[in-house]
Amino acid sequence: MEHIAFALKKDPWEIRMANMMQKGSEILASPGQILEQDNPLVSLIQEFKKETDYEKRVTEVEAFNKVSDCGCYNSTKQELGVIFHFNFMHRNLDG
Repeated sequence: MEHIAFALKKDPWEIRMANMMQKGSEILASPGQILEQDNPLVSLIQEFKKETDYEKRVTEVEAFNKVSDCGCYNSTKQELGVIFHFNFMHRNLDG
């Protein structure tokens, strides 16, 4: 997602949200089954971004990188990374 976002000059979260399963999407791991409820990750990500001032931090990182870019190979850059870890128990949906 990061590479796609970079190539399209878009925020990685925008790409993730556009590709996230939505209510009515087919569940890829269970062909023929449809996601019948809202994807809880959408609201989780929105809440995370709000509580962490994500947009403000992105702006600050971009401003820092613009000022510190001297064109040198080892010029100091900052990066904002986010990692989510989910542990789901596999459930047989066929019964």
